[in-house]
Amino acid sequence: MMKSKAYAVLIVLAAMILMLACISTSATNTNNEAAVETGGETVDIPDEESEPLAEPPGETGEDAGVAPEEENEPSSEPPSEDAGDGSGPVDLGFRPDVNGFSFENYSSDAGAQDLTTAEIIRMFGEQVCATWQDGECILTPPGYQWMEEVNEAMAGGHCEGLAALSLLFFGEEIQADDFGAGTASDLPFDNELLQREIAFWWATQSTEPTYGSMITGAPTAILEALLEMEPGSETYTIGIYKPDGSDGHAITPFAVEDQGDGIYAVLVYDSNYPGETRSLTIDSNADTWAYEASINPDVEPDLYEGDAETQTLELTPTSARTGQQECPFCEDESSVSVGRAGLAAPVIRYNQIFLDGDGHLLIEDDDGNRLGYVDGRLVNEIGGARFTEYKTSSPLDDAPEPLYWVPQNVNTAITIDASMLSEESSTGLVMIGPGYSFGIEEILLDP
Repeated sequence: MMKSKAYAVLIVLAAMILMLACISTSATNTNNEAAVETGGETVDIPDEESEPLAEPPGETGEDAGVAPEEENEPSSEPPSEDAGDGSGPVDLGFRPDVNGFSFENYSSDAGAQDLTTAEIIRMFGEQVCATWQDGECILTPPGYQWMEEVNEAMAGGHCEGLAALSLLFFGEEIQADDFGAGTASDLPFDNELLQREIAFWWATQSTEPTYGSMITGAPTAILEALLEMEPGSETYTIGIYKPDGSDGHAITPFAVEDQGDGIYAVLVYDSNYPGETRSLTIDSNADTWAYEASINPDVEPDLYEGDAETQTLELTPTSARTGQQECPFCEDESSVSVGRAGLAAPVIRYNQIFLDGDGHLLIEDDDGNRLGYVDGRLVNEIGGARFTEYKTSSPLDDAPEPLYWVPQNVNTAITIDASMLSEESSTGLVMIGPGYSFGIEEILLDP
């Protein structure tokens, strides 16, 4: 019988804030030499005024890594008969063979470029820079650490970025021409600027207001929102999960067909099936859903399904992604927000907790409330706490640990559970908050 072990890492967050804030004050004012020692990355900043969030950085045409081409005419070929033709109560006009990418969802094995300092500045503003030298930004140590953690999390797959960016190209909120072709389907994978753009939109699942705008509910509630879609209105990506919350995957809905007797087919673009129209089925009578998919292109299809109890369908509005994102590691974010009726409401500031390696986390507050894995399932009993299950299309064994959000004023103890391991391993624990980062490396795990 395997002997299970758990490793407790006691972190009293409230007590550490002042100490870490003092450390970060000096860190964010470091000179260039100190920033480089902490791993700071540099980037050239153009002299012109920054573009809005939805506008990609960089140049077009040859400077984007791809020679400009004439915009292709939309394909006249209909989607596959099995999936339907988009003739129903909702049809945005998106077609996977034209508006989806021609290459498959990919992992870190593809050697793609993910987030760089330029994307961090674009997402959060110049407050992420500790200092400047010759027009180059040196990220603050917490900013650099956050970028590294998010890049590592997307190593298993980029379906979230592919699903979101294809919609932005289709709605012309971002111009595909800026990356070298008129449509997403004509853009080749070997394009660093495009790879960074995909990573940028993948990362928005880790930030507010995108995270807080996600809609989770019963299948019929999700269906109601999708039936409200129309050209020029709000669009969404769909997050799908297994009943236990594992194997998160992102797809792009573009049409809904009423098949009669309360059965609806939601037509989607799935980056694991380039050029194909796929169908997610919702039974409004039973309040259930089902979708046959693969967690990545190299794995045989499996059935995703759920009901009103599992709450395993999730919508992310496009408008939440394109708005200004809140910086989780910056010190000078506003401490209040304006709520309904113009009344000021306090903003909850969070510590984001990452696990870099094997094992699972269990976070407990002073009252014994838990956040993390309990008997193989994710729970959240801590008031105000959250977790982000990354949509990477990785199987559960390879998927990154969720990103945990814990309010700064909550004292916690953290346990790393190694009972599921079959051999010795090591892991790391990182906590990032406004103005500071804290990490423990090479924590040895013995199952």
